[in-house]
Amino acid sequence: VFGSKVTLEDRVIARTRELSEANEKLEAALVKQREQARLKTEFFDNVSHELRTPLTLILLSLDALQKEPESLPAVLRQHLVTLDRSTQRLLRLIDNLLNLAQLEAGKVRLRYQPLELHAFLSSQLLPFRTVAEKQGGPVSAVHADAERIEGVFHNLVSNALKFTPSGGSIAVRLREDDTDVHVEVVDTGQGMAPADLAVIFDRFAQADTTGRSEEHTS
Repeated sequence: VFGSKVTLEDRVIARTRELSEANEKLEAALVKQREQARLKTEFFDNVSHELRTPLTLILLSLDALQKEPESLPAVLRQHLVTLDRSTQRLLRLIDNLLNLAQLEAGKVRLRYQPLELHAFLSSQLLPFRTVAEKQGGPVSAVHADAERIEGVFHNLVSNALKFTPSGGSIAVRLREDDTDVHVEVVDTGQGMAPADLAVIFDRFAQADTTGRSEEHTS
């Protein structure tokens, strides 16, 4: 009996040691993960700032050239307009990366305000050539940052347009229950594989669609 008691105590000591070592490894892994996340955030912050400076200078040069359009040939004016639009779009993409880095670093505070989503989303749909449901009416105002909500909504509709074949349709639905206001963007595209659904909110997650991988920041 004495021998069995010693053996049981030895097992408890060994198991306690194993758990302690596992906890130490887990803590070290978490510290490493947090450091990697910090370095990635710092990298995106620095890169965004570095890219934004030359793009701003390019936009200033384009603006100066377009101030006297009558002195330029028509073909050149058209090219300048295209360059200006493309540069503005690239600048917005860089700003999105910068905002993402600042959000993850806790440097951005959301500007909450009452927002009536029916009128807001209806106005945002105007630039998109999409079939959107027009039934329903105003819902209770929600407290949200309009600029951030606009970016999320544009991403949802843009992705739906990208992966909906010609002849398909997209429906934007807004409904309210006792506790929440729900926004749904539904399309007739091929959809996503069940395995991809678990990572759709991960930064730079990739989904295999139509034989190619699509990469996004949000």
